[in-house]
Amino acid sequence: HPISKAYPLGVVLRDILKVANTMREARQVIISGEIKVDGVIRHDIHFPVFLGLPAFPETSQEILLLA
Repeated sequence: HPISKAYPLGVVLRDILKVANTMREARQVIISGEIKVDGVIRHDIHFPVFLGLPAFPETSQEILLLA
């Protein structure tokens, strides 16, 4: 996948999934280890998300992103 087609994980949480209202809140959610992408806990707010599968382990909720 080209990097130009990717979304930063923080933007996905804030703008697409509406999990956080601000980037600061998105950063707190990511750093707390509550987000998995492709089965791996990610701690980088700038991690590129393509067709990944962000998951919320504590709620066992998974979301498929299609571009």
